[in-house]
Amino acid sequence: MRTYLIATFLLIASSLSLATPQDESGNMVKLNIHGALVANNWLSSLKIKQQIWVYSGLDDMPEEAFLKNSNKLPGLIKEIALKNKKKWQKPYTSTYLKAGKNYQIKGLIYTRDGVYVNECFTYSSKTLTEKKEYHLVLNFDNQSKNTCSSSLFTDEDYQNSRSTMSEMTGYLGLSRIELALRYGGPFQAKESTTILIRDGDYNDPYLQAAADRLWTYIDTSDESQLSILAYMARYIAESGNPKYADFVEQALIKAKETSQKSLTKHLKKAKKRIKGHSENQYEARSIAEPSQYSLAQLRVAAVIESLRSRDPAEVKAAGVDLTTFPNEYPPKVFDEAAEVLWEYTALLGSGLSLDEIPNNSKGLVKQSTDQASIDTILTTNGLPWYAAPALAVLADIGWSIRPNRSQDLYIAAAIWMSRSLAQSKNSRYRTLLINTKSFELNKKLRKSLNKSLSLMRNSEEDQFTPSIGTIQKEQ
Repeated sequence: MRTYLIATFLLIASSLSLATPQDESGNMVKLNIHGALVANNWLSSLKIKQQIWVYSGLDDMPEEAFLKNSNKLPGLIKEIALKNKKKWQKPYTSTYLKAGKNYQIKGLIYTRDGVYVNECFTYSSKTLTEKKEYHLVLNFDNQSKNTCSSSLFTDEDYQNSRSTMSEMTGYLGLSRIELALRYGGPFQAKESTTILIRDGDYNDPYLQAAADRLWTYIDTSDESQLSILAYMARYIAESGNPKYADFVEQALIKAKETSQKSLTKHLKKAKKRIKGHSENQYEARSIAEPSQYSLAQLRVAAVIESLRSRDPAEVKAAGVDLTTFPNEYPPKVFDEAAEVLWEYTALLGSGLSLDEIPNNSKGLVKQSTDQASIDTILTTNGLPWYAAPALAVLADIGWSIRPNRSQDLYIAAAIWMSRSLAQSKNSRYRTLLINTKSFELNKKLRKSLNKSLSLMRNSEEDQFTPSIGTIQKEQ
């Protein structure tokens, strides 16, 4: 059965000008539009199309009428297509609007699964002030319930929340890190908490997720869960957020009652570090299984979303859990791990500096698999032949190296991907591991790849082929 999705946005304005900023200097505002990333949009059967229709002269229409009316309202002045460059990337565009006007923004997500059609509408309204920049963020929570939401931020508010808003997964309206903290396996949740502590990222949605998981499992005797909870208590402690003062006090009482020594120790530190007491105290909730997904499905989703992010810190976190509990994950997750391993080894062994890729990739890479073009790029830039797959990777996915992610972290993430493939006990990855021998890699990574290869038996089974960057050395 094929599934189709069309997501549209209607920008409906009281008075609207789409002139460029130069036409009315100082009287225009920029509106950045972040389209919806839909759950499971990596499935080949799901087609995605997103559009924006811009209207003017409809400011007197009430919100209910906007939501119920047809999309083809009078006053249509512009239609803009939003496209996902890649399946895991959110569509994005921007436009300029006249300042000082009130705009009503209507979003529509239309899904069709066979003969079943569902529609989901969102609504936002805001006066866009002169000399400010704004962000419209549309989120689609899940396919089964068809719930969606939209938010309109000033640039300042958006930048403060971008680490969560720009990384939405489409599962329950959660970002990747939230998904990992709430529903990820024990090692992924622990490693994700470590990422946040290392990055000094104390966004409130992450703190809430940590508090909820701690509260859910505070009575557990499972050592792996207790280890996670200790890290989460440390994370809340280091945030110093007074909003969690009451929560820490209540959690400390429960931890003492159940004789959880390590957890009690970290909660005592949290109590000392959290100074003051805010009026709005966070009340933790136990994490329950939602109606539309099982906990097992969400655990798989947490890993595959982290792998798809290509952020080495998140990839490593997912890889630890995938390697430790391989039987908990279906074959598609290991295929994604194999894609990541190929991309990482191609980049690490290419001779390209990870620090230089963001600056050089536009001039360095052509979106072409033509051998002559690739050879020209290699020769011009003095790169070895084995940089070719990395160039194809860069050309295909528009690679951007994450800030504060060292080459050592990429190596560590690649090692965990190698280990996970070995633990899958699936010989279809044997050829992939053999092909990585073409790259000049770090000794520790090379050792891990060889060990994983030694655990793969020879087989007539169809071999896994990476979707990008498969150019090989000419014999």
